[in-house]
Amino acid sequence: MDAKNAANSGGRTTWRFQAFLLFTALLPFALALCFYVRGPVAQAAAKGDAKASLVFNQYLVNLGDVPPGKRYASAFFRFFNAGSTPVTLKAVRASCDCINPQLRDRKTVYAPGERGELYVTIEAPKE
Repeated sequence: MDAKNAANSGGRTTWRFQAFLLFTALLPFALALCFYVRGPVAQAAAKGDAKASLVFNQYLVNLGDVPPGKRYASAFFRFFNAGSTPVTLKAVRASCDCINPQLRDRKTVYAPGERGELYVTIEAPKE
């Protein structure tokens, strides 16, 4: 191979390598764009046993600032059984000791379509 052919061969290899790098870099963006344009696709529910399902009207309550001298704040979370079978709540637990959740009326079994309330008391920090 003479010097002229060797120079052209090296140029083609560099160009191919650069094209490969560009393709590899742009591939994730192109795939993301395709999935974005396609949009979310709903999946059919799995067939089998009927499932119980509690649906809450809200998952977050902003109680604002607790006034000085007030030690507790409280909130209600309303829910209903959106499933086709009864729901039995065995326990209602908080992730920390400063929150005290209680089921209103101490009821533990909710039939399909039945509503309930969770009463939550929050102990404000002692500052």
